[in-house]
Amino acid sequence: MPRAARKPQGPPFESSKRLPVNPRRKKVEPDQRKRVQTACNRCNIKRIKCSGHDPCQQCLNAKGEGEVCQYPVSAPKKTVLEAEWIEVHEKVANLMERLARYESFTEEERAAYGRRLSHDEQDERVPNPYQEDQSVARQQHEHPNLVPLVPYPPAIDPALTAQSEMEVDDNLVRTEGQLLADEDGNMRYMGETSGATYLDKIRVFISASQILATGTSGSSLNKTGHYQTFDSRPMRLPKVDANVSPPRAQARGMLGELSTFIQDGSGHFASGGILFWPLGTSMPAARRSSRRDAAPYHVAFAFHTLLSLTEHGSQVDGQLGEEHFARARELLQNPLDGQLQTSNDIAALALSALYLVENNRRDAACIAISNAMHVSVVQGVHRGLLTDEKSRRTFWTVYILDRWLSCVLGRPPTIPDDSIHVDEPRYCPGLPSPVGLQAHVELSRISNKIVVNSYSRLQGNCDYVDTAIDLLHEWKAKLSPVLQMGEPTVPTLGDLEDLSSYEPLRTPGDDDRARYSLHMAYNQLVILALRPALLAAVKKVVLDGVWRREWNIQSHPFYARIDDCSKAARSNLKLACWIRVISPKQKLLLADLHHIFNAALVLLLHQIGFSNMRTMDSRLIDFAITVFEKEAGTGNGNSIECIRILKDMRVLVRRLRARLYRDDPDQTGPLEVEKYLIYPGQNNFEAGALMGDRVDELNKFLSQLKGFGSEQNGEGKLVKELRSWWTPDDEEGHYGIDII
Repeated sequence: MPRAARKPQGPPFESSKRLPVNPRRKKVEPDQRKRVQTACNRCNIKRIKCSGHDPCQQCLNAKGEGEVCQYPVSAPKKTVLEAEWIEVHEKVANLMERLARYESFTEEERAAYGRRLSHDEQDERVPNPYQEDQSVARQQHEHPNLVPLVPYPPAIDPALTAQSEMEVDDNLVRTEGQLLADEDGNMRYMGETSGATYLDKIRVFISASQILATGTSGSSLNKTGHYQTFDSRPMRLPKVDANVSPPRAQARGMLGELSTFIQDGSGHFASGGILFWPLGTSMPAARRSSRRDAAPYHVAFAFHTLLSLTEHGSQVDGQLGEEHFARARELLQNPLDGQLQTSNDIAALALSALYLVENNRRDAACIAISNAMHVSVVQGVHRGLLTDEKSRRTFWTVYILDRWLSCVLGRPPTIPDDSIHVDEPRYCPGLPSPVGLQAHVELSRISNKIVVNSYSRLQGNCDYVDTAIDLLHEWKAKLSPVLQMGEPTVPTLGDLEDLSSYEPLRTPGDDDRARYSLHMAYNQLVILALRPALLAAVKKVVLDGVWRREWNIQSHPFYARIDDCSKAARSNLKLACWIRVISPKQKLLLADLHHIFNAALVLLLHQIGFSNMRTMDSRLIDFAITVFEKEAGTGNGNSIECIRILKDMRVLVRRLRARLYRDDPDQTGPLEVEKYLIYPGQNNFEAGALMGDRVDELNKFLSQLKGFGSEQNGEGKLVKELRSWWTPDDEEGHYGIDII
């Protein structure tokens, strides 16, 4: 007789009221079972055979005992990844802690907290997590998997009173950098001004834009959180005799050629160079009492050896000048011993930093330049206690390199400007002109202010950006006539297919490589200050192009500043054409490549954000790619990664422009994302226009992207990234930037 269907009764059972299941030696098929699959609670505890009815036979027979037949409530089993379970558990615990804090507040503290939330809603659209806005609640009800546009507010210290709340500057925010992993998995901090940090943001931009352009995130997402460096790989220095040096004629030739890159071109540059090194035209005579004086020369030989590797596949370990560098290390011994005390020792450490930078070891370079600065401090050079001109100029060279590395890596400088009281470089018989070095020192001071502001700035207040740009313009206007130059020229009418083969007509003074490098450094700081505004505007152009098609970048309140960023990029790429021509073997330093790469990225972003397509911009971008292709051919790992990014960006530009601006006659209308929508028959623009509130409208639009809500493959994070691209028109009173 078939058994009657039973229904779960009573409250959910607790595991403590039932006995554990007896283990079976083998699985029994349902049609061969002699016992029911689930016994009632009473039969389970007494370990007696249950009929499975409702009520079961055993409970019917025991009615006199007042027993009630109850079965456990069945619940569907769901499996989640352990990492996801831990993450959810931590979030719940965090929210419960916040709620407990809020409930422990006094009336005054709750009033102060409410005022703070009201202020945040105006500036950052942050809702109250305890009294959620109805529109947000409705949005979450309609799309339970959709993450809100805004984060939860930070936890409030229970000890915070209404009075102390008023004393806190709510606008003051700390901008954090990122921990990026090198190829060996070692994490390294890169600050907000770091090129690696900005490159990581570009990778995310490429992947998120690919979702809108093609429906897939592409391969750039796999590279986020990483950067290329050799710092984790120790240099293999051979055992050497520190007293051995190259023949005098060879040494003189190496020093003369290196002077073109790092000083005054052996006295031929009218600027006097923008760095100073106490190096003669040949090595000093070997004297046992001052053998360390030869250390900077050996570093110079190592540097020259590295710069001479321009052939295909020439940059391999063992051929990078390690032998010369090992001699310098042998002469300097351990800098921590406190034996270094002369300007030559300081110069050797500073020049070692430059060599390590070219070797793609920026962290090692930071350590070297920090040692050089600390030796200077020990000797009191930073307070002007050493008055000879060589020591003064050497210190300022260390200062310049320290500020440059601080900016490149986004890290604080070794010592603050307030601690330095040294006279500027002066004219001195027998030494190069100080004009270039003086200008470089002033430019480095501006660079330092930009880095310092990136660590502490006012949210929504972009005065620091305007101040930085004004300081840069003032610096350029006050340049000595020897250093001033107009806009560099390159062929404009297709005279050359490839700018890498361009040979400009030169006049006297055009061979001053240091002057070009100084102007490239100036343009790079302009780009550094304004590129976040450009990126934010381009993000809005892309998102609006697939969403509403109502916004134009020329209506941006800081359109002029954004255009200045593009102008600086063009200028730098034109300067790079000249520098490449006048450099021995057309070799470019890593600083030059850094400027070229950033300028090319800016022009690629410009081509996405602006409808007008400049032929010269495309040729300058092609020039940059050609430069990196040649550098990558020598074995330069950093250039290989730069090529990949530039080519990915160039492909993205073509795909976006074909739809945003109809550059391709075969592509018309907005981005074809309808095929990725849950409702393919609904026009997303019409639907968006009917939704009213733009935040809800944007969430609705992004929630319809198929396949991009999952966090497992990172594409859900890209949708969150897309959501952050939109800044409402009434909140565009600032640059909309996260970094300097």
